[in-house]
Amino acid sequence: MLSRPLLAARSTISAAVVLGSICLQPLSASAQQDPLQDINPQRIADLSSPRQTLRSFLDLSREMIEIWHAEGQNDRVYVLLKGLQETLDFSETANGVSMVEQARRVLLLREVLDRVALPPWADIPGREEVAQGVEVWNIPGTRLRIGRAGAGPRAGDYRFTADTVADLHLTYGRVSRLPYQPGAMPILEDWQAGAYARSQTVINDRLSRIDTSSPRAVLTGFLHHASVAYRIATDAETQLTASPPTMTLEEARAAERTAMAHLLRASTAFDMSRVPARRVHDVRVEATLRLKEVLDRVTPPPISELPDATAVRRAGDQRTPFVWRFPGLPIKIARVLEGDRAGSFTFDARTLERLEETYERLKDLPYYERLPLRGEWEYGVATSVSPGFYEGYISTPGSLVPSTSLLGRMVLTLPDWTNTTRHGQTTWKWIGLLLSFAVAFTLALGIAIVASRQARQRSDLAAAWIRVLPPLAAIVIFILAERFVDQELNITGYVLGWVVTGNRIIVLALEAWLIWRVLMAVASAVSATGLVSEQGIDASLVRILFGITAIAAAVAVIVAGLRDIGVDAVPLIAGVGVGGLAVALAIRPTLENLIGGLILHSDRPLRIGDFCDIGGMKGTVEAIGVRSTRMRALDRTLITIPNARLSDMDIINWAHCDRMLISAVLDLRYETTPDQIRHLLANIRRMLHAHPMIDRETVRVRYAGPAGSSRRVNVRIYALTHDWNEFFAIREDVFLRIDDLVKASGVGLAFPSQTLYMTQDQPPDAEHAAAAEAEVAAWRQADDLPFPRLSPKVMDELQGTLDYPPRGSNRSLHGEQPVEPMPEPLSARDEEPGSRRQ
Repeated sequence: MLSRPLLAARSTISAAVVLGSICLQPLSASAQQDPLQDINPQRIADLSSPRQTLRSFLDLSREMIEIWHAEGQNDRVYVLLKGLQETLDFSETANGVSMVEQARRVLLLREVLDRVALPPWADIPGREEVAQGVEVWNIPGTRLRIGRAGAGPRAGDYRFTADTVADLHLTYGRVSRLPYQPGAMPILEDWQAGAYARSQTVINDRLSRIDTSSPRAVLTGFLHHASVAYRIATDAETQLTASPPTMTLEEARAAERTAMAHLLRASTAFDMSRVPARRVHDVRVEATLRLKEVLDRVTPPPISELPDATAVRRAGDQRTPFVWRFPGLPIKIARVLEGDRAGSFTFDARTLERLEETYERLKDLPYYERLPLRGEWEYGVATSVSPGFYEGYISTPGSLVPSTSLLGRMVLTLPDWTNTTRHGQTTWKWIGLLLSFAVAFTLALGIAIVASRQARQRSDLAAAWIRVLPPLAAIVIFILAERFVDQELNITGYVLGWVVTGNRIIVLALEAWLIWRVLMAVASAVSATGLVSEQGIDASLVRILFGITAIAAAVAVIVAGLRDIGVDAVPLIAGVGVGGLAVALAIRPTLENLIGGLILHSDRPLRIGDFCDIGGMKGTVEAIGVRSTRMRALDRTLITIPNARLSDMDIINWAHCDRMLISAVLDLRYETTPDQIRHLLANIRRMLHAHPMIDRETVRVRYAGPAGSSRRVNVRIYALTHDWNEFFAIREDVFLRIDDLVKASGVGLAFPSQTLYMTQDQPPDAEHAAAAEAEVAAWRQADDLPFPRLSPKVMDELQGTLDYPPRGSNRSLHGEQPVEPMPEPLSARDEEPGSRRQ
């Protein structure tokens, strides 16, 4: 319902429309002389008594009509109309703030007074009677009353009462066939034929609801607009099918639109809150026609028994329940207590639900015979019957005027057997329904087959987008099929309900499929950009995130769509939740692997191409998926590790080390002297500091003391490389040099086992031993003993002085490039251009 500010705004616009011609016409000479100078626009009517009020209304209206006929619309007509409006109380009139509606009520009252005999002026209460306490006076033989306002700015004024003004359209309907009294001045038809009034009427018919301020207003408004729709539609069909036609096809279509506008306006009398949004239009049209058929077969109650706005106001405020029941029928008009239409009256939802059953029980009864004093006299022209209106609508194509459509003209030529009715639909409608969806299924299936063949011949990205076409095309096809069945074939009743529901479920499934296809195509497009690896966890995560988004969006679309067709989504969501829990328990291992994959993505302990030691298994990572990770072992076997296990395992990632460790233990014979050990340690340290591929900051060569069968020296150094082949070459070179230094120090390596010698033991080389001891003695004499470590000066002098590769290797051959072994980096990143060893 419109709020008061919106109603005020609309009334202002209406006033501008009605009086637009006055404002746009150039002022005449008399207007330029200010013809209103002797008129007070606010108090040109005498409202001091019923006699003066009635006299003012008749005099002002006569003068206004004379000026209208003689001069057309001008400023004087406008001022007189304002004075006439002061004689009426519009407080209970629907849209009573509108200038157009006020003008219409004024002219309706004039039409009524021109058809009834008024009493002598002496019999009408004047100032003397008012002084004696007359509050209300009723025009004899009518329901027109003039009463005094008791409070407010109009206190003491006598005006036509609010209920009289609100029911003027009904009063006029009851007297419209009576002859005019002598001296009558008809004007209503001329005003209604005017461009501005006519345009406003069209706007009201298409946009406004009927008056729902009381049960009386609802019932009379419903009957009026339903009857008008019937008359317009049947007249158009009769004239269009006449031989020769007396109406053009365009005129008939315009008439059909006008009839449908009246029918839809009548349908606003229903409470549609329980009707699925998808079926509101069809239900409101069919319900209007059914209810009109029911009311055309029963005796209407006296209109005085229908509560009007005054009775409703006395019953309580808008929050008070108020129900009126049609005598003998399961039809109720009740006040709406909540929502947008709170406070208005409508045929309640229960009436709408039982309407089809009510019609089926009464449709074999004859139409009610309208007697002048029992039918039209009480309800006016609103109660004219509409014979066959509903049956004609449901048995013809989707138009109130069937001959305006090609299908409607074709149906008229079909054999009689096609018009037999089964389950509320004619035979030709059943045939059309089956053919429509057969064609829809065939087209959708054909498009899907063609798209599938094309996808197999394209790249992955192109195929992903091609697969979007089948669900998209199917959605369009089935929506068009439903519209054809609903609007052209005009399937009605519960059959239409099943068709709409079933088709909507199909479309919802297709929409969910379309969402999945589109988001998967987007995921493929993201992967195709090269920002993520196709085999890496980034690509897998992209796919799974888009998949989760697609599922969530599809569920939202399905829930919203089911709500549109009247399915309660709450139990469905609860069922999905319980079912989801059961599924989650059933696929727990898969979920664990999925979560493990997400953990691997967040921590990133390894990447594609990294050489790792995972739980004692060494190899290069080849793929990281959502469920598992694959690793190529050193023996070239492929190891697959579930992500749930992998996330809990110890992972040694060699690709992340900045240097490669070379570790060795030298077991010297027991007879090795301390100075020999010192000589060996010093020379090994010198050699390592001189080596260009050994990290000088981490050189550690230490005597670890006597062991079970040897004197142990520990060597731990780091090679400056990330490549396995180079690492093994460096280690080989270092160990060979150590062997040379061991021999140069005159010591021997102990055997790590117990051996029984049956021959004479050969002592170490005495010459080298003596030389080693002499050199150590010289270091001691010169205070240059390299213990606990070499001096910084010596280390700087030794830096890079050792030849590597050693002199005599194939790299030193002049004019020949040696063949390098295949690199074995610890990570694929080391092979990228611009990579640098740490």
